[in-house]
Amino acid sequence: MKHISILSCIAIATTMIVSCSNRAYRETDQGIIVKVNNSFYSEITEARSPKLVRLQVLGNKIIHVSATAEDSFKDKESLIVIPQEVKTPYSVSQQGDTITVSTSAINASVLCSSGEVWFTDSLGNIILQEKQGGDGGK
Repeated sequence: MKHISILSCIAIATTMIVSCSNRAYRETDQGIIVKVNNSFYSEITEARSPKLVRLQVLGNKIIHVSATAEDSFKDKESLIVIPQEVKTPYSVSQQGDTITVSTSAINASVLCSSGEVWFTDSLGNIILQEKQGGDGGK
């Protein structure tokens, strides 16, 4: 009987470790960075396809989207954007291949397989949607 409970504990611990390491995004102080798995793109366009998509919550109705084909973002100090003193509350959820950042007013979603981004209001109505599959690096 002890062997069964030990094996159960090992199985639960392994499942938790694997599920945590498979997370397709990481949180930052203003939002998330999504690792695009590029399964949508062919090898020809892969070099130009996005590797990372970043969603930064700047306000209840403002989510800044940026993408890069590099392994990290090369941020320069902006002459236009003023650093935010107050952080806007938001939540992050993942359902299958879609990761969503939500404020009280809008949702920004990213498809992990392509980097495609779209915005909906709090009721789920589409506000803005990228062409399906993104631009394919074009």
